[in-house]
Amino acid sequence: MDRRLALKNIRTGLIAGTVALVILAASFIAAFVY
Repeated sequence: MDRRLALKNIRTGLIAGTVALVILAASFIAAFVY
């Protein structure tokens, strides 16, 4: 397996996970506000 490809996949996964956490946090905040 190419190491560069693996690093790219890890970076993409981290970005996707961060976005998912932000959306989850936003939905929790919206639930508390409403």
